[in-house]
Amino acid sequence: NLIPLIKQIVKQGFGISTLLQMVIRDEPALVARPFSQPVLLDLSLAWRKSGHLSRANQTFIEFLADQIRD
Repeated sequence: NLIPLIKQIVKQGFGISTLLQMVIRDEPALVARPFSQPVLLDLSLAWRKSGHLSRANQTFIEFLADQIRD
């Protein structure tokens, strides 16, 4: 997980980053400034092409598909 590394780099003053608000909510050393317009992302699910999906994974995919349709 790179989020702790990114936060540490920002805290040390070596850069800035885009992060979800919930990621820095409890970080008093960081300040968040929202974008004036919403940022929309095209997201995809990915899994190993030759891999077997567990029943839990299949259920999760079905749940997401249902959410997208609504």
